[in-house]
Amino acid sequence: MDERQWCGAGLLALGLLVVGCAPEDEGPPREAPCESAPCAPAQGEADAAQGGADAAHRETDAAHRETDAAQGGADAAQDTLETGDAAAGGATADAAAPPDDAPAPADDASAPPEDADPVQDRGDAPAAERPRRDGVSFATDASERRLGVRIRDRQRTHPAIIYSVRLRDLDADERLRLRGEVALSRCNRKDIAGESGDADQTPCTSRQMRQSPYGYAPRFAAAFVLGDGPDDAGGRRVGPWRDTLCWEEKHHCALALPEVEVDDVPAGGDRWVHLVVAADANGHPAREWHVMEVEQGKGRLAVTRLGRDAARVANERTERLRSRGSMGVDQTEDEGDDTQVKRLVFSQRLDGLRAGDVVSADARMRAVLGRYDCHPLITSQIFLTRREDARDPQSAVKVLTQKNGFNCTVHGGDGCVYEKSGAAEVPRGEGGTLYVNYVATALRSCAAPNGGDRWEIRGGFLSVAVHR
Repeated sequence: MDERQWCGAGLLALGLLVVGCAPEDEGPPREAPCESAPCAPAQGEADAAQGGADAAHRETDAAHRETDAAQGGADAAQDTLETGDAAAGGATADAAAPPDDAPAPADDASAPPEDADPVQDRGDAPAAERPRRDGVSFATDASERRLGVRIRDRQRTHPAIIYSVRLRDLDADERLRLRGEVALSRCNRKDIAGESGDADQTPCTSRQMRQSPYGYAPRFAAAFVLGDGPDDAGGRRVGPWRDTLCWEEKHHCALALPEVEVDDVPAGGDRWVHLVVAADANGHPAREWHVMEVEQGKGRLAVTRLGRDAARVANERTERLRSRGSMGVDQTEDEGDDTQVKRLVFSQRLDGLRAGDVVSADARMRAVLGRYDCHPLITSQIFLTRREDARDPQSAVKVLTQKNGFNCTVHGGDGCVYEKSGAAEVPRGEGGTLYVNYVATALRSCAAPNGGDRWEIRGGFLSVAVHR
């Protein structure tokens, strides 16, 4: 979806009518707490920002469960068929979630009616070749394998592969560095009606979804898996799960997976690194046609292979904000605003780069909104450039991440936390002094004209490393 389509899809009324379900939750639910050290700070801050809405959400959840229970034996039988665990029907998804170190179950091969989560035929995965003993190799995949991910009753089950990189002739002496991002969206009213810009490929428009859409806020989790084959979603998980909740007003839900270090790789043969996603109904009954849409072109997987003697030649971090103070939220082009201002958040200088170096970055910023009703879509991107003040990724030497984000629904207080993670290889003919720039945009069709709605960036960081 482009920015106008994202914004249009977000202008939806609360109270989406759901056949046989309770009304839409009142107010945004709180982000699911992180269960791993790498993401605990950002998720904890986001939880605090949503704290005021949590009590109302729990009460609404209780009402949902009472209404769900009233649906009777038909739903219970359906859940038994789908999960194989009828005894868990009354438990919340959190209680039913498998341990964080449990192996990921294999992806469900059965196709629901109208194929709720179709797989795209995109050919072989990109390959990262075996590196020299004193060198590095790199590969990235930004081509989504799926258009949608089916929502399940239980958390972190039936993972689906979204991105993959093949590791040719793996050696036990190597090390892996993994980063990634993925963006999913809730099927809102405009998506279901086929009025979104990607109506020709969205999985939200099935006959069952039109007749009986879901009214809950689905949750999805993402992780890295080291598989034995191109379709092995149930292989060895490396690194923690990362979770986020996707309610109606948030709609577009991007999730970053910061660097994961894998130093104990299996020797011999080929392996595949998969970025997998699993979606669940967050304690509500999921039907077989319930699905989340995989945003196309909004994520990627980056894999760096390090030979035994490869070196990290730079490790930099900056917290110096380049855009300070109050800034206007842009309207979309269909509202007459064609400026779409990109704000430079951070810039980090790198000297002495060479072609073939792998530049990686993790970043975070906090966006704080004023007291108004419109929830702006805030997106961001990291890229490698020749200019310190560059704000347009189209002039980039190489992009490290895709542009993605979500609608911030917290006005005042601590705002919303945005995270980024990615990497890129310095191309041939480039090197010397280059800059890693982190830029962001805030816009919405409902925004006040002439930048009347304001936002600002309060804190964050950009951390950059170079391997050679």
